[in-house]
Amino acid sequence: MIELHRPTPSRAVTDAMIEHLCGDFLGYGIARHVFVYGPDPTKVIKLEEPNGWHQNVLENEAWEQVQFTKWAKWFAPVHYISNCGRLLIQSRTTPLTSMPRQIPNFLTDLKPDNLGMIGRRVVAHDYALNLLMARGLSGARLVKTPKCELTS
Repeated sequence: MIELHRPTPSRAVTDAMIEHLCGDFLGYGIARHVFVYGPDPTKVIKLEEPNGWHQNVLENEAWEQVQFTKWAKWFAPVHYISNCGRLLIQSRTTPLTSMPRQIPNFLTDLKPDNLGMIGRRVVAHDYALNLLMARGLSGARLVKTPKCELTS
């Protein structure tokens, strides 16, 4: 078998690619940095650190489980994930104006920073931590949202 040599891009090329793909910095979590997606500001790009917890992969797996179900309306859609999982493109949300009264019982990391709005719908935009892998959608239902304070 012939192996193709794939040169590693220089730091200048890598920086130019990041500059093109990543617009304004929006925030970061334990292992990911989130930016406005440069070519389409209605989306975000999540870049996961090499020693991350595979949050992009888990988020994509969750989206794949719900995307054609009635539960999809509770999720910011994933549009792309790289082969290695370090880059994920997702629909962009706007900040919550209030916590919803109910939320699906498989969403577990319910701090307000993990939720947002797409139009008038409340959605999760950080949903890598959930119970879908353990339980699937059987038994999925809406439950009362725990008390959380919105931060400004």
